[in-house]
Amino acid sequence: MGDFNEVRRKEDRWGTAFNVFGTRFFNQFISSVGLVEIQLEGYNFTWAHPSASKMSKLDRFLVSDG
Repeated sequence: MGDFNEVRRKEDRWGTAFNVFGTRFFNQFISSVGLVEIQLEGYNFTWAHPSASKMSKLDRFLVSDG
């Protein structure tokens, strides 16, 4: 499990800028090292600004495929 400070898709951010290049790089990294994301239950976002005006899903559980 890690706090990667990057999202995998646009829906993982709300109220803040979406960086398509960062997302593409992050997803390519995950694929190139053979990681698979385990889907977690619970809230859609794992980080929120204190005012709740910005939210992101930053925490993920990635495991090796094999």
